[in-house]
Formats: sequence, structure tokens, C-alpha cells
Amino acid sequence: MSAVPPLAFALTRIHARHARLPTALDWRRLGEARDRTDCLLQARGTGLRPWLRNVADSDSVDEVEIKLRASQRRYLAEVAGWLAPAWRPATLWLGRLTDLAPLEYLRQGGNPLPWMELDPALAPWVRPGEPRPSGTGLTDPAPLLAHPERDPADAWRGHWLSLWPGSCPPQAGPLAGALANVAVAGSPAARARLLSVFRGTPLHVAALFAHLGLFTDDLRRLAGELARRLPRMLVDEAA
Repeated sequence: MSAVPPLAFALTRIHARHARLPTALDWRRLGEARDRTDCLLQARGTGLRPWLRNVADSDSVDEVEIKLRASQRRYLAEVAGWLAPAWRPATLWLGRLTDLAPLEYLRQGGNPLPWMELDPALAPWVRPGEPRPSGTGLTDPAPLLAHPERDPADAWRGHWLSLWPGSCPPQAGPLAGALANVAVAGSPAARARLLSVFRGTPLHVAALFAHLGLFTDDLRRLAGELARRLPRMLVDEAA
């Protein structure tokens, strides 16, 4: 019996994982949660449960943000391991989607937030004087920051498209835009676009990327729900 091609294997698992993502009813229950304990209880009753294993009821906003970002990267690494080597760079680069909003915030002159200095992915870029990455590695943020005046979302899209093996199909550009837009602002239109791609091309690698974008948006949305019910920043608690 011949081995199952890596993409077919990955897509089979992706569709199974996608079916576990929170439904509209799940999100309504999360939105109606009385407090953070209830919110976490509701979230743990959905497909988000695996990504909340390290989140405690007592965690601050900063700790939750860092842990959910780490969960996103772990999932991407798992999915990348299911794929042929040629597709791994583009898959792992989705780990930088969660950096687009904070990088745009910093580009607009915002002061680094406490959690940014604690997150290993962003810390080298917000701590003055600390050595920055050398520009090597599949997830190094250097392509996002090579031109500080450039919109990080534009930089992310350009680099992601360059990582596709061979020539990009026509749908790759709009897909890249939807991934970046849903990551930066949780755009409903961008989310609808990703859902359309996932449902319309179930046997194409685009479905895998659309799922990962929707998963990342779900973690962003969960972080927002928890932030409304959690303590303020660590620096405020220590004051």
C-alpha cells in the first residue's frame, strides 16, 4: 500500500480539528460568562480546550496573552510537521500573524506593553539595547522590520507569498490579505473570506492556511474575552 501524501494527511487532520473550533453558540456563551472562571470553564468546553492547558484562573492579562501566543506557535509547529518540507516555511510564518497588531501599535508610536517585553518572540524588538535576531530562521521577524516605515501587514504578506514553493496561484494574494487583516483587526469580512476558502477548496493547501488563520483569530477573540474579566497589566498590579 502506498503512503498517504503529506498534504492529504495534513488536510484530513485539519478538517477534523476545524470541526472542533468554537461555534456561534459557543461564542455567545463565552460572551455571557459572569467572570473569568466562568469564561474559562465555557472555553474549556469547546475545541479551544487544548490551547488552555497552561492558562490558570489566576493568570493576569499579560500571562494569558503570552500563553495563547505560545499555543498558536505550538500548533503551527505541529501542523508543519505533517507537511512536506517545502510547505513548512510558509506554515511557520503564520506564527508572525499574532505580531502584526503589536508591531503596528509600536510603529504608530505606542509604548511597549508589559507582556511584549515578556514574550520571547517580541522581547528583542522592544527592549532598548538588547541584541536582535540575526535575520536567520523560518520565523525570525526581520522581514517585518526591515523597513520600519512599512505597514507590518504588507511586509508579512510579501514575505509569506515569497515562501510558497514554486509560483503562487491566483488565490494566494487574496488569501494572504485575508490572513493579515483578520490577524490585525479581527475583520469580519476577512474571516468570511477565510471561511469561504476553507469550504470552497477543501482539498487544496489554501484550506489548511485558511484554517490556521481562523484558529489564530479564535485565539485572538478568546484573549479579548478573557481580558475583559482578568486583572490589569502586571505593571499595574505591582504598583
